[in-house]
Amino acid sequence: AIIFIIVKSGFLSWVVKRAKKLSKQVWVAAAVLCGALIFGFYVTHPYPLHFAMPPMMHSHAPGNLPPSIPVPSAFKFLFQTNSFEKVDDIGADPNNVPAPIDRQNPEMVNIDLVAKEVVGEVAGGIEFNYWTYNGQAPGPMLRVREGDDVTISLTNDKSSLHEHNIDLHAVTGPGGGASVTKVKPGETKKFQWKALNPGLYIYHCATANVSTHNSHGQYGLIMVDPKEGLPKVDKEFYVVQGELYTEGGLGKKGLALFDPQALLDGIPTYVTFNGKIETAPRMKAKVGD
Repeated sequence: AIIFIIVKSGFLSWVVKRAKKLSKQVWVAAAVLCGALIFGFYVTHPYPLHFAMPPMMHSHAPGNLPPSIPVPSAFKFLFQTNSFEKVDDIGADPNNVPAPIDRQNPEMVNIDLVAKEVVGEVAGGIEFNYWTYNGQAPGPMLRVREGDDVTISLTNDKSSLHEHNIDLHAVTGPGGGASVTKVKPGETKKFQWKALNPGLYIYHCATANVSTHNSHGQYGLIMVDPKEGLPKVDKEFYVVQGELYTEGGLGKKGLALFDPQALLDGIPTYVTFNGKIETAPRMKAKVGD
């Protein structure tokens, strides 16, 4: 911007000195110069992140990382908003829990997931651009047995604007699989791992900025059943708490935009259980269950 301003100023001065009257071209050149001055001032002064994004994107992840939502993606989002798939019910069904695994021997298990950016309803009349696994928030609950050999295949839907990956905290290895599953829109990658540690673990997108991807809905749970099995129960439910950070405050209707400053401040606009604000409870049990 500085080099451009210097060159443009010299050229404009030369043109004005030679011109008998100010032509249209001179006014256009002056307008371009003013734009360069404003842009030059803007890029050299620090502003709060909520003002600086997306034209002056800064990564708010640790270390010297590149922006995770560059300017081209911001413009693509503005022009492609209406082309995103509209999901009628973004919230994962808490009753959709894979059955406990009662087999005696480990097996080879194949799991296919699709990272997809969609538009879903947070609450009545309030929509958000969710980044999902399999078009829901949280992603599907996964279940394997201790000792299983598991292959995870992750596809990034071609309609996505960003790269995605998956980090499963049940995986012993670099980034829980994140380092080998970073997929661009339209790509598919897979990796194999052995379920060594029984327990219930989170999985999530670990593409920088990690918290930006997670606060758009890209997370879920994976259960590694112990080889001896779990105690019998009448009901199992799948519930994950999430946070949405949106511009405009609580209850603003329409497509709510992501608010990075609220994320940095740790002040969510909505605290959700299974992706959205429920109008009626979907978990039911009988007395004594």
